[in-house]
Amino acid sequence: MISADKRKITALVLAAWIVLWANFIARDFYRGKRFGIYKKLAAADGRDKRAYTYGKNFFELLEFARARIPNGSFYDFAGVEKFSIEWRRGIYYLYPLLRKKPREYLLVYGLPAYSVAGYGAYAKLDEARYILRRR
Repeated sequence: MISADKRKITALVLAAWIVLWANFIARDFYRGKRFGIYKKLAAADGRDKRAYTYGKNFFELLEFARARIPNGSFYDFAGVEKFSIEWRRGIYYLYPLLRKKPREYLLVYGLPAYSVAGYGAYAKLDEARYILRRR
């Protein structure tokens, strides 16, 4: 059985932890001037939250690719650093498409006039965001 002293100490530690936790959250909201961002994100739908998290331009490319690449196709990225957070988010968002070789499609991000031998233009979002397809 737990003694009364141990219960008091546990309650005191828990109370101190809650006060510190609340302080860190409040400081982040108000001193960091992020309250408006968090408020906007709380009211946003899933698409807007992903666009904010992934970056609007990159998320638009992912949506564009998801709508145009047939299921069961293999793809890869150009202009996205391997193992970066964007790379991982892109793989997650495009699932069940697989980033695998031999790639049929190449999603180009931030590389105007990028070309690879054996690939031709497939779909274009803008000058720096487009999809190449293996010929």
